[in-house]
Amino acid sequence: MLYLSEERKHHDIFPLLSLCDIIGMSVLPLTSGVAGIDFAKERSLVRRVIDNHGIHASGRGQRMWTLPGGNRQKAIIGRAMATTPPILIFDEPTKGSTSASSPRSIAS
Repeated sequence: MLYLSEERKHHDIFPLLSLCDIIGMSVLPLTSGVAGIDFAKERSLVRRVIDNHGIHASGRGQRMWTLPGGNRQKAIIGRAMATTPPILIFDEPTKGSTSASSPRSIAS
């Protein structure tokens, strides 16, 4: 089970890290191989999260703190959903997102 609170600042605990680092940390079990992290898998998964959740960023290397609030929120939601928890509880997940992009992010 995973709980995602309405306060994104609680989930954005490493604002100096990049989108790739933030999302990659959450999905280590999915990207780890015999010799460590499979960076091709990680890049692919991060790209999928960015695309599926409509995150507007200059690239995977963009720092979290430089993203506008709505895109930061989508990155946090995408990171949580990428772990494919059996139960994911959202508390106001669209707070800070534009109304047009919110349903897309949650439905992904």
